[in-house]
This record gives sequence, structure tokens and C-alpha cells, in this order.
Amino acid sequence: MRRIGRELLEKGTYSSVFEEAIPFAEVNALLARSASANKEKRSPLMPALRAAKSCRRELHMHEISELLRVLNDEIVACRKCPRLVEYRQRVASKSV
Repeated sequence: MRRIGRELLEKGTYSSVFEEAIPFAEVNALLARSASANKEKRSPLMPALRAAKSCRRELHMHEISELLRVLNDEIVACRKCPRLVEYRQRVASKSV
């Protein structure tokens, strides 16, 4: 995030957001595989989003914040994609 912010301030662009990004099709394939393999271990994220959608109401800021925290925790804990694990470790070592 700092790198992106720095680029935006210095160059007025944010192209580094897309550097080393995982292609959309690959992410979808990973998520589909993951969903079918882990049906018994469901994330608390999706039921909360579905409940909000079924009530046809906007999520409050604290709800959004909590959902983002849960999503972040799931991403950080996930070890299914070696490429993503390696990328997270590399980014973490640069930002410290």
C-alpha cells in the first residue's frame, strides 16, 4: 500500500496496483476448487453478506469493517496457493 501511495504522490499513477496480480480466471479457479473442497468449513463472510442482501439494507461501517477483518484473516491464514503465500511473504519482508 505504501508503494502504491508513493507512486500516486510522485507520478500521479497507480499502475503498481496491478504488478504481480493474479489473473482473474486463476483466482476464480482457485476459489471454485477451494469452495468444493471445503464445503464443511464455511467462511462467516458469505452468510453475513447474503443476510444483508436478503434484508435489502446497506451494511453499516462497523459491519463492513468486521467483514474486511474476517476476509483479511482468512487471506493471511490461507496456504492453498503457493504463489500467493510467496508473494505475501515477499511483500511483508519489504514493508518491515
